[in-house]
Amino acid sequence: MLVGYLYGSEVETPRNDTGYGSLLIGKQNSQFEFVSNETSGLWAGGDVKDAAFIKVGASKAILMARNNGKLSLIKLNK
Repeated sequence: MLVGYLYGSEVETPRNDTGYGSLLIGKQNSQFEFVSNETSGLWAGGDVKDAAFIKVGASKAILMARNNGKLSLIKLNK
């Protein structure tokens, strides 16, 4: 999972906040499978500082912490 943005950069550096995160599933031989946002349900906008996979019942989810924001729980479709 790749999430995170850089809102607090130097004056001469613009904000880096153009994406919604990406889910990559590890495969054999150091390969990764990209899972689209539509398939995974991952839409991680905002100033994300940390994220972790958790189990919610029988489902998998991502718990995300945003700078100066509330925790978000995103249930994954895959």
